[in-house]
This record gives sequence, C-alpha cells and structure tokens, in this order.
Amino acid sequence: MEGNSFIDSYKRAIDVILHPGVATKDTMTLKSGIIEVYKVGLIPAILGIIISVLLGSTLATTSTLGLVSGAFVSLLGVIGVIIEYILEPLLLIIVAGIYHLIVGKLFRIYKSGFSNVYTAFVYGIFPYMLLFWLLNVPGLNIVLAIVIIIWEFIIQIIALSNQLHISRFKAFGTLLLEYIIIVIISALISFALLLPVLTGAVGPVPYSGSRPPVPPYP
Repeated sequence: MEGNSFIDSYKRAIDVILHPGVATKDTMTLKSGIIEVYKVGLIPAILGIIISVLLGSTLATTSTLGLVSGAFVSLLGVIGVIIEYILEPLLLIIVAGIYHLIVGKLFRIYKSGFSNVYTAFVYGIFPYMLLFWLLNVPGLNIVLAIVIIIWEFIIQIIALSNQLHISRFKAFGTLLLEYIIIVIISALISFALLLPVLTGAVGPVPYSGSRPPVPPYP
C-alpha cells in the first residue's frame, strides 16, 4: 500500500467507514500501515490547523490582552494537531501491541501475526483521522465525538474479526478486555505519580496519643 496515491488512501478510508465488512479484509505490513495513517491524516491535520487559527482569531479583540489570548489559543491548537499527527501511528503500535500481547500471546485466542492486529487498529482509527478537525467546531464537537467513538468501536470489532479470523463476539469481548486493562494501568500510573504529591501535601501526622506530657525539670 505504500505505493498508492493519496487519493487511493482516502478512497480506501471512506470505503472502510461505509463498508467495513468488506473493506477491512486486506492486510497491511507495519510500514505500510504507518504510511497509510500519515497519508489519511495529512489533509485533516491541515484543516485542523486552519480551524485552530480561525478559532483563535474569533477570540482575539483589539485590546492587547485579546490579541495575546487569541494568538495563544491558535498556537495551542496548532501544536496539538501537529503532535497528534506525528504520534498517532506510534500510539496505534502501542495499543495494538498491548492487544497482541494480552489476547494473542497470553490467552492465545488467535494465531495471526502482529501486522494483522495493527491493520485492524489502523482501520478502526479512520473515522477519527478523517473527522477530528471538526471537533473544534462549537456546537458540533460533542455530538460528533459520540458518533466517532461508536463508529470506531464498530469498525474495530469488524476489522479484528476479519484480520484475526475470529467471531465478532470474540472481537468485541477481547477489545473490551483491552480497554479495561488500559484504564486500570492508566489509573495505577496516575495514582503512582500523584502519590508523592498527595503525601507531601498532607505532611507528617502529629502524635495524638493519650500519653501525658513529661513534666519539666525543676
């Protein structure tokens, strides 16, 4: 797939979104999957940068504070889009790796390789990759986010079923299991990071026993 044009990549992504049962059967290598994510995400990333700049300009006023606030909002939006565009394929590798380790190696539910797992997760991210730039539009972001999450989950189940040759019920269960494990791991990491801060804020607990005070020396 690395030799396909941008138009072919966008056609494939739209086909996956509209017809996931048929369009998620082809397998990508790790390299081609990474390239495909960068291809599909390029134009939406550019649109996201434009939306961020426009949003910042609407917040800017003629005052110095307004101009600084608008520029700051635009800058944060642009940086966020660029970072997300760069890191998205790498995050998919981590998520797919966790799934492969737990479901494939630990529970041995399927025999397919990691490229099949990564392909399924690439297919599942297509709705978000194509539409995430609209999440900054006021009045549309909440509804669109719900639609993207639901449709991503459905495509992910179908893609895992096709790539790993398991039933969709198993794909649903294993995907749900991975999400639960990721949430638990994230909670434990967050607790471990916050624990020193919390214990430092509380400080040492003063002694409150019933032992009577020692009388002073005469």
